[in-house]
Amino acid sequence: MIITVRGLCRDGQLIDWADRLREVHVRDGLSNTLLVGERHVALERLGMAPVDGPIYDGTLLANSTRLAGPAFRLAEGAWDTFAGYHQFGSWHPQVCQFAFADGSIHPLWTMIDTKVLGKLSRRDDGSTFQLEL
Repeated sequence: MIITVRGLCRDGQLIDWADRLREVHVRDGLSNTLLVGERHVALERLGMAPVDGPIYDGTLLANSTRLAGPAFRLAEGAWDTFAGYHQFGSWHPQVCQFAFADGSIHPLWTMIDTKVLGKLSRRDDGSTFQLEL
């Protein structure tokens, strides 16, 4: 749900922002949309670039991006080296914490159906449902 924001400039001065995301753009509902989640870093890669670097460094996407959906399951813990660089995951047993767009925090089971995970990661696919937490 977090997207790049482009500055709008006039005469070299920032005057506004493009691509602003507002509540009305989250058509599936704020409680049905992931905002941010824990970043998976396997224990053996801790402190190693490009997987574990500053999340606000936009020069290396592996530092700040994670993907969710059918091709990107949640990593299953600190020793999960089969998870790719761009997957969400946690060192918590069997769960990964996510902040939803409504401000709530919920643990998602690491074995969540990846199709459901994909629906939660999209703000405008028309899918709404009650999570059983």
